[in-house]
Amino acid sequence: MRIIYNEDLNKRIIPYVDKLIKNKKKLDKETAVLFDVFIQYLDMDTRYGTYGEQLEPCITEIIREESIRNVAHLFDGKLNKLLLYLLGDEYAGLFHTYLKIKARCPYTCGYSRRSQRSVDPTLHLNHVTDALTQFLKLRATGFNEQAILNGGRTPEEIETIKDAMSCQSWMAAQIAEGNATVIEYLQNVLTSENNANRLNQGHLQAIAASGYRPLLELEGKLLLAAKLQEGLRQAIVETMDEGCPESYLYLFSIIYDNGLQRFASVKRGIAVSTGIGEQDSSDRITNKYVELIRHFLNNQEDAREALQSKDTTKLYLALWSIGFYNTEDIQALIPQIIKEGAKYQVETLLYFLRCTQYTGMNHRISKEALEVWHNEPSVVASILPLYMNGIHLSRYGNYQEGPQLIDYFETKEEAVRHYEYLKQVYQSISAKETYSPYIFFWESAFLTRSDIVLKMAYITWMLHDSALRDDLCAYLPTLETYMRAGYIGIVLNPPTSQLQEEYVLQSLGDRSVDVRDEAYKVLSDMTLSPEQNLKVEELLRFKYSEMRINAINLLMKQPKEQLADSIRRLLTDKVLERRLAGLDMMKTIHNTEFLQDIYQELLPVVKEIRKPNAKEKVLIESLIGDGTEKTVTQHYTKENGFGLYDPALEVNLPEITPDKGFNVRKTFELICFGRAKLIFKKLNKYIETYKNAEFKNSYGEACLIGNSVLINWSNYGGLSGLGRPELWKAFYEEEIGSYDKLLMMSFMLASTGTPQDEDDYDEEDEEDRKADQKSANSFDPLINRMYTGVVYRGLQKELRKLTYYDQINDIIEALAHEYRDEAAYQQLSVNMLLQLLPLLNTENIFRQYTNKHAWLRDKMEYGKKQIVYPIHNNKFVNFWLEIPQKPISDDLFVRYFTVRYQLYKLTNYMEHTPELEETDSYLQATDFARAWMLGLIPAEEVYREMMGRVNSPSRVEAITKVLNDNFRFNKEKERYADIKGIDFSLFRSLAQKVVDRILEIELKRGDSETQVTSLAEELSYVYGAKTFIGILQAFGKDTFIRDSYNWNNTKRGVLSSLLHACYPLPTDTSAQLKKLAKQAEISNERLVEAAMFAPQWIELTEKAINWKGLTSAAYYFHAHTNETCDDKKKAIIARYTPIDVEDLREGAFDIDWFKDAFKTIGKQRFEVVYNAAKYISCSNSHTRARKFADATSGTVKAADVKKEIIAKRNKDLLMSYGLIPLGRKADKELLERYQYLQKFLKESKEFGAQRQESEKKAVSEQFITRFAKYYTPCVVYAALALFLIPTVLLAVLPTLPGFLAGTVWTDWLHRALTFLVISCPCALVISVPLSFFGGIGGASKCGILVKGGNYLEALAKADTVVFDKTGTLTKGTFAVSAVHPEAGFEADQVLEYAALAEQYSTHPIAVSLREACKSGMDRSRVSNVEEIAGHGIMAEVDGKRVGVGNSRLMERQSVNWLPCELPGTIVHVTIDGFYAGHIVIADQPKPDAKEAIARLKAMGVKKTVMLTGDTKEVAHTVADALGLDEYHAELLPADKVARVEELLKQETGKLAFVGDGINDAPVLTRADIGIAMGGLGSDAAIEAADIVLMDDQPTKIAAAIRIARKTVRIVRENIVFALTVKAIVLVMGALGKAPMWLAVFADVGVAFLAILNAMRCLYTEKDKK
Repeated sequence: MRIIYNEDLNKRIIPYVDKLIKNKKKLDKETAVLFDVFIQYLDMDTRYGTYGEQLEPCITEIIREESIRNVAHLFDGKLNKLLLYLLGDEYAGLFHTYLKIKARCPYTCGYSRRSQRSVDPTLHLNHVTDALTQFLKLRATGFNEQAILNGGRTPEEIETIKDAMSCQSWMAAQIAEGNATVIEYLQNVLTSENNANRLNQGHLQAIAASGYRPLLELEGKLLLAAKLQEGLRQAIVETMDEGCPESYLYLFSIIYDNGLQRFASVKRGIAVSTGIGEQDSSDRITNKYVELIRHFLNNQEDAREALQSKDTTKLYLALWSIGFYNTEDIQALIPQIIKEGAKYQVETLLYFLRCTQYTGMNHRISKEALEVWHNEPSVVASILPLYMNGIHLSRYGNYQEGPQLIDYFETKEEAVRHYEYLKQVYQSISAKETYSPYIFFWESAFLTRSDIVLKMAYITWMLHDSALRDDLCAYLPTLETYMRAGYIGIVLNPPTSQLQEEYVLQSLGDRSVDVRDEAYKVLSDMTLSPEQNLKVEELLRFKYSEMRINAINLLMKQPKEQLADSIRRLLTDKVLERRLAGLDMMKTIHNTEFLQDIYQELLPVVKEIRKPNAKEKVLIESLIGDGTEKTVTQHYTKENGFGLYDPALEVNLPEITPDKGFNVRKTFELICFGRAKLIFKKLNKYIETYKNAEFKNSYGEACLIGNSVLINWSNYGGLSGLGRPELWKAFYEEEIGSYDKLLMMSFMLASTGTPQDEDDYDEEDEEDRKADQKSANSFDPLINRMYTGVVYRGLQKELRKLTYYDQINDIIEALAHEYRDEAAYQQLSVNMLLQLLPLLNTENIFRQYTNKHAWLRDKMEYGKKQIVYPIHNNKFVNFWLEIPQKPISDDLFVRYFTVRYQLYKLTNYMEHTPELEETDSYLQATDFARAWMLGLIPAEEVYREMMGRVNSPSRVEAITKVLNDNFRFNKEKERYADIKGIDFSLFRSLAQKVVDRILEIELKRGDSETQVTSLAEELSYVYGAKTFIGILQAFGKDTFIRDSYNWNNTKRGVLSSLLHACYPLPTDTSAQLKKLAKQAEISNERLVEAAMFAPQWIELTEKAINWKGLTSAAYYFHAHTNETCDDKKKAIIARYTPIDVEDLREGAFDIDWFKDAFKTIGKQRFEVVYNAAKYISCSNSHTRARKFADATSGTVKAADVKKEIIAKRNKDLLMSYGLIPLGRKADKELLERYQYLQKFLKESKEFGAQRQESEKKAVSEQFITRFAKYYTPCVVYAALALFLIPTVLLAVLPTLPGFLAGTVWTDWLHRALTFLVISCPCALVISVPLSFFGGIGGASKCGILVKGGNYLEALAKADTVVFDKTGTLTKGTFAVSAVHPEAGFEADQVLEYAALAEQYSTHPIAVSLREACKSGMDRSRVSNVEEIAGHGIMAEVDGKRVGVGNSRLMERQSVNWLPCELPGTIVHVTIDGFYAGHIVIADQPKPDAKEAIARLKAMGVKKTVMLTGDTKEVAHTVADALGLDEYHAELLPADKVARVEELLKQETGKLAFVGDGINDAPVLTRADIGIAMGGLGSDAAIEAADIVLMDDQPTKIAAAIRIARKTVRIVRENIVFALTVKAIVLVMGALGKAPMWLAVFADVGVAFLAILNAMRCLYTEKDKK
């Protein structure tokens, strides 16, 4: 039991709790039940499971029965008996005092708490149960008042447990009772000079709760004196709202009177207690809040009058101030506001209610609000978070029963009416409505159709109305996928109408895996109609594996006639994928006895398939051989022993007896006579002597022997793992001297759990104690007889009292490892096990008990589970079942194997229903191999162990690894040290037969798993060209899966795993490979792809296809990546280059190697290798080699690469630039390149990114430039004409026309000059560019860099915004988001071991683990690293065997793992075969990403799209969470460009793409507007982009669009204004009606006004938000 994380304090508390448990018989039945429930809540291991969820309902039921109205009286009735029993009279009385205090304190909790009060006991349950737990812990310690306050009785005790000694509730009660000791202690803390060190939050909470004025006054003085101590001020302000009203009012008055609200900590404190204030930090606003709070708290009548205010801040704070004294007073005021109030008042009220944490009241009020306001969607947006809150449509947990109608609605009719209201709202809105600002300027509200449908679903769930459920089916597609899956799995299970059946059937093809799986579960229990069968068959047109498997399995469950019709239709279909499904089903029915008639009936249809492709051929041959009647394939199943063994075979080994003269008591005489105890005492004294001796730990820190002897924090090696090993070696030689004594001493250290001594608590015994609660269910009678005459339990108890017990434990463990005598141990273990074996049978070897808090993986919840474990899991048996660590003789092995096999046989070879819990295997695969070679067991038994038992997958993995010669003699072979020197060549043929049979079955599979799929996944090595070609033939045209983390039990996953594990045999020849490939119609190009994926085939492939230079070309690509290389690959690379592999990884390039390889293989064939290079890495690291190849071969031009470098700023591109062959003017080009590279590097250092064409003009600017080009000469010629024509006419014409009458030539000269002045385009030429400069400048003030006015103008027209996901909408770094350790393991330990195990991996997941680990990465702690393709990593860390990987790795180790509902990649961790926990690695959405999408839609952006290379599941989760209109997943960079091209064709406006990575550069270039994240974005993205967001906030996109639209609007205003004024005045000037001052105004004045208007672009304060 664990009550608190602090182990020292936990050990002090446990005895008291155990005593309560032992004496609970004194309680009456009802109190005893309450006691059990509370104890389960108290235990941290069970608090959050079934029992933890029972405590609150139990107390709630008592509140209802006893009609308790006030929390002060909660423990006056039935609960008082429990209270007295738990705490005793003194503490119980004190707890009653606490409850009286609690009645006047807020009931809210957490950071979102608001100072709201109510005496309703149900609202205080969280606080009360925590306080009761606190009182019990304090009572259990037995400390007096002073010790509690100090945190212990001695300095040592205070050091270890003080931080865990929370006692604020106890202190508050003591203050209320006037305890002088406590009051004086707190006075000293508040007045001492170093109070910052002594004062803690608990002290302040106790003072606030008690309201004791003298202490409050001291606290107030401390608040005033805090000065620069912001942390102290914050602690006071943030706790003042957790007490009685008087405390808050007093401290708040100090804040008000002294203007302390100017401090940030005070603003935060006010924000926490009220719910507003943090969002606006201006002093003016804060002062307004403070003034209103003070006024309303002291004038409640004014607060009630303010409920009619149009100021939402006043209205909100008025509501808060009323609830400050009693939240329930608000209930009387609400109906009037809802019925008669304005919309803003109702919205403010509902917003406030979300802060009250009063679920029952909130639902009632929200229900009333929906009745009145269902026609106002913006109000409904505030109603829904309160409406039916607390219902969970979850497939997991205790939610399947569904909500009760009576808890939420008065009548069924009312519920139906609300359903119709919700439907009306649904029809009146789009997919998502955003209301921003909402009530307050910082607040936004969202209303989605999914939210509405969810509430409608709740109503149909509680009504059980089939017609209503039918109606909802039309709306379900808009429901969020996780909830939709829950609705199908709970409410529509089973469907109650044909419409519901059709909807569930349709969901079988849903894009969400959750929805598909739930639909499959529902349909699995139904018999489909013929029409429904056809719809399921339609799904088999698609290639998606999981969908196909569900569809096939569903069809297989139908009646025989329907099944036969389905298979016939599929086999004769024109669509290949459907025919493959039919053949897959034929394989399945062949293995099903009662379906043999259908099989025989349909065989002719299989034979009639014409021109089958490669995949079909494989399946057809598995059914009917090669198509002729002469060869018919044998069908192998587990039921017929896969054709290798008789499942009913009985194996009987020769009997063995204990060694002559063996006596148990004599064996343990060192212990029995107390001599071992004396040695332990001597060792303790020896350590005392050297306690001050120093040594360096693995981190280089100096350590003392008296504190620890470990170099690392744990040691599973010998003396090398201890500090000062010479000391312990000397002690062994002087005082111990033999391994036999060490063995007995190790036994004593392992012997815990004396049942008679309750004080001897040991956490390791918890499972045993649970199992042994009933004597009939205990192994004790059997174990007692095994150890006849020996006291074998509880021997560790006396040793624990030794001062240096921990050091002793480590030293003995290290000595036992160092001086281990394998023969002595195994001989004694055989003799001890032979004492037990005669007593065992198939019944008593198992024990079973009910674990009431087990994780039920299928239900995803904690609950009851039957736990079955065999006797060998008992520690006193398991001590004698260690696996050999050194070789043992054949004679001893015979005894060793015989006794263990007999135990194995009695356990039914580890098979049991229910399955055995956490059972270790004490026989290895190599043990069976050696037993067969010695003639102990027949070959059939080996086959059965390898293929037909629970442990078979691990056996296959181990034996194929051991039989690999390369593996046997490398470092990892130390794991199999016990078989060193043993020749297994005899066994090789037997093992190969197993492998061949597995491959024979698996390579002929369809989509469905076979009975050997789990074995095929575990094959570490397979051999032969025939196997290689067989795997490729099974693949067909499918691509290989590069990343081993994504290998799974799908066909493509297993085949990828097998291809990677396939190696040539020494006897394989190139001619043989060529012949096999030709027969299987495998092209040369496909062989090259396979060889690049599995490079062990490269050299043989080169000879087979006669592509000279293939090996050199292939390894060129392997060498020029940043991937790690094994020794074999390094050796091959060394043949071609003198450059070190590590240098190549860093970017070095061997140009001579490339040129030679390129020349030798030829351009056309090199392109094949070039394209296949994608298979050499699980990421894109192969692109470096491609870039180098393109540059060196001259495929790319220097100018193009130069442009690409400017656009992408990619390191590999930069290096490749220097590799491009020089032209005719080599010297000049070389100098140019050198100068360019130097310039590039200099600019990179200075600016971080190359500025790109900032001077580009906007369309409007270009229009003005073009306009001026024609306008200027036109007006000049017009002015000349205006002067010359009248002047000539005046001189020539004798009779003047009317317009010339009375004028002289000087008048026309004046008019012409005036015309020129008017026509001067200053306003246009200056104001338009200035507007764009202003817009660019204004944007830069908001952290938005725009590279030219044209981009600003294009952005103004954007109606489609496309996003990259990683780094743009999400934070962009794969990071550890959560570590969930199992009991007995710490989160830091799990993370550290995982990081160390992944030390040598370059996989992104491994990198994130290493980055998350805070401790140093000491590689010396890691050995025997083994990467298991498709599973993960196995490694030895500090001597412990650590597994890090996916769920398949856990299943491979037979470890029960726990799933996790958090999104992201789940990495499971095992330590020494025990499940240690899992780590969640995820890329979280940016905090403002959702708001950014909402703002864009509010601005009229028609479509928001996300393009990502991530999986569909992750993409769907992110898209749903952020409210995007659509998404496209699993895209390569080229695919993203193609998608953008499609969108460009669809849209009429401009398209903006937002990205951050190198891979986004092509898309950023192609889009109308490219927007890059400048903070963490790559240089390539920044350079390719037109606009850069410097702080990486997606909300800045909306700000940029607002600025762009504003700028373009001002530009247009200036153009229209300037041209209009000039046109009017020009006409007037030509007619002589415009004086010069008007001309000057038309020029300078208009320009001045236009400039003033353009300056508005600089003002962007509103756009920053």
